Amino acid sequence: MSASLPDFSKPGEEGVLPDGFTRWRWGVAYTVHPKFHAPVKYGEEHRIIVSVLRKIASAEDPGFAGLYNLAARIARARASHLKCNDPGTFLYTRIRAQGWFMHGDTNLARAAVTIGAMYLRKGDTLPEGQAVPAAEAFAGPSTMMPALSPEELNTRVYEVYADGDIRDPAAANMNIFGMSYGVYVPSAAEVDYAPLVERAEELAGFHLSMTPASSVDTLRIIRREWFCATNPDIAVVHLYIQT
Repeated sequence: MSASLPDFSKPGEEGVLPDGFTRWRWGVAYTVHPKFHAPVKYGEEHRIIVSVLRKIASAEDPGFAGLYNLAARIARARASHLKCNDPGTFLYTRIRAQGWFMHGDTNLARAAVTIGAMYLRKGDTLPEGQAVPAAEAFAGPSTMMPALSPEELNTRVYEVYADGDIRDPAAANMNIFGMSYGVYVPSAAEVDYAPLVERAEELAGFHLSMTPASSVDTLRIIRREWFCATNPDIAVVHLYIQT
């Protein structure tokens, strides 16, 4: 890594990945609306979508329960980051959608949970959500989760969090974790990437803390990339972390 402070006022990169390293075999792809970081309004629901993808050893036991529990735990933890300045409110969450399934004829299993999070007051009617699945429900796949409509994507403050680990045990550099952090911006023309890099690093630390087998005390970032995609305009930060 460079010893000098990078120029985060324009797209750039620093650091070097090992030769032969295959990207995105293990990591998180994350997209957030910028309003997620501002105080939320009383009674306004915000959706958080979390999925967990794993390569499995046997289709006879895909481990749906473990994948679902991790997805639900991450979703609840992300909801706790929402803050409300209105007095006398409390955070309420409900399950809006959920599913667990195999990806076709592959050896890849996924579980996904969408939760709605809002701040309510004592005495408010609590909106109903889906029930937490019973243990026996994970004996086989469920139906796949419905996608959000374009209207929902455009009008809801939401967070999409996809955790994937499909590493090959025989491959080199298995201990490099990737974080792809994306946030919607008004325009790709002028973006200050410095706070986005900081948030990407915070999110990487959060994720590794949620998966104890991969937890680290200090992030050892070996490469950063920051740039903007368009249609729509999304500022992106990629981190590669040696664990």
